[in-house]
Amino acid sequence: MIKALFFDMDGTLVAYYPDGHGEIPMTSRKLLDELRKKGVMIFAATGRGRSEMETSPLFADMPFDAVLAMNGQYCYTEKEDLRVSAINSDDLAGFMECQKEKPFPCIFMEKYRDYGNMDTPEFRAALAKICSEPPKSENIDDLAEREILQIVPYISEKELDHVKAKMPHSKATRWSPEFVDIVDVNGGKGRAIELILKTFKLSADEIMAFGDGENDIEMVKMAKIGVAMGNAADELKRFADYIADDADKDGVAKALDHFIAEGVFES
Repeated sequence: MIKALFFDMDGTLVAYYPDGHGEIPMTSRKLLDELRKKGVMIFAATGRGRSEMETSPLFADMPFDAVLAMNGQYCYTEKEDLRVSAINSDDLAGFMECQKEKPFPCIFMEKYRDYGNMDTPEFRAALAKICSEPPKSENIDDLAEREILQIVPYISEKELDHVKAKMPHSKATRWSPEFVDIVDVNGGKGRAIELILKTFKLSADEIMAFGDGENDIEMVKMAKIGVAMGNAADELKRFADYIADDADKDGVAKALDHFIAEGVFES
């Protein structure tokens, strides 16, 4: 019996349409509300930070039993923090070396705030694809002294290889052609879900996970039922138990309807 659902946000639970707007489709909202009333728990597993999860209209009125923010580096409920995992300070110093050699736009995420280091038209256009804007920029010369939970660089694969060589205690996963998420080497959505399972007394055989990016591979692999969206990266689809329709074609709702008919939510 499936007792809990884990959802990536952008490109999965949140659909983006050709006209540029994004939303959690009403079809998905209604089904999740019905499942929640039956006792199924709903978790958000996202690369976004707490500040965006609490202020963006994309997530308005969408209750979650817990949020695994910043790819699980910051897990929290309405009442308490469950996990806070920062990037190694030596790695932050190494990252700054790369920035000084050749600056590139980034988003830096702390527990309660996000900020950037620079803005470019290309950076802004890439973020607009997920209905987001570059955060306010500030000086980051003392970055190694800060508690940074996640870095989101706008970076090419060649540039990323150079950065990774300077950050041996961190790992990077790409979630779009333009962006990667950099977190602690022991972080990621999989490690965060292990914590959630323990906290909420669940087993991996009782969860279903939906995703679309390479940063969702860990959670899709560990779930009893791993679902990749139709618009998902091919690498993720290789590990999925079920391929849904695209997010902007009611993929989540159609998949939930399928599994409700299969009786996976019934004891």
